[in-house]
Amino acid sequence: MSASKQNEVRNILPNFNLKDRKTVPPDQPVNKDSVKENELSCEAYSSNFMLPVPKFIEINPSELNWLGPGIIYDVVWDSTYEKEKKCARARQLLSKAESTPLTLDESRELVKISEDHPYLIEAELKITSIEGITSTNPSVAMELLICTYESPRFQSVVDKLINMRVNRNTISIVTRFFMKFAVPNIVVSFYITRMMQQCVATDPNVERTVGLVISFTEMCMRNKILDPKIIEPLREFAVRFPKNDRLAVLCKTIEEGEH
Repeated sequence: MSASKQNEVRNILPNFNLKDRKTVPPDQPVNKDSVKENELSCEAYSSNFMLPVPKFIEINPSELNWLGPGIIYDVVWDSTYEKEKKCARARQLLSKAESTPLTLDESRELVKISEDHPYLIEAELKITSIEGITSTNPSVAMELLICTYESPRFQSVVDKLINMRVNRNTISIVTRFFMKFAVPNIVVSFYITRMMQQCVATDPNVERTVGLVISFTEMCMRNKILDPKIIEPLREFAVRFPKNDRLAVLCKTIEEGEH
């Protein structure tokens, strides 16, 4: 195509390349006065379905204590935290003491809680677990039972002690318990009667149990907490075990004391 022909075509058809160059970017600097204010805003990028502004919720005055700690003049502690922590620990140790011997540190910790917070032990100690604790942890059982002295459950504790199976640990605990709280003589006699009822001739350890009955009765007689009416059950008991010389001597001593 000749040069003249090219000029004719160029005058008829627009030069798209030249148009694009003039638009992006422009060959000439943009006049700032020609720019409209709405063209400078972010409205072109905003969404037409934006959520409305949420409703304002009034602030509770109590919430301001945590929103602005600087306005609190006194330290606010959780007064129940320590109690709940001690209570949980006492419950854990009591549950373990019911079936497993405690370590020395655990025994000391439980005794410490019983001394500092007796109401916790009284609340967490189950009547049904007293026998287990007495058998497996006699060193701490007495300290735990002391916590129940002024509680409404004290009579239930005494009943549980009286009906426990006789062994060396329970005899030791019951002896200390009766001496500390001055249990009436009639209760002591009832306990001795319960002990004698547990002595069955077919029991292979019956002689040991009879010996515990005699030792406990002698202790009560020395401390003058023995009801003289116990002599009748003791006589019947001596008839069942005629070969026990200590039992015969005990009955004779009680009879002489009455006269």
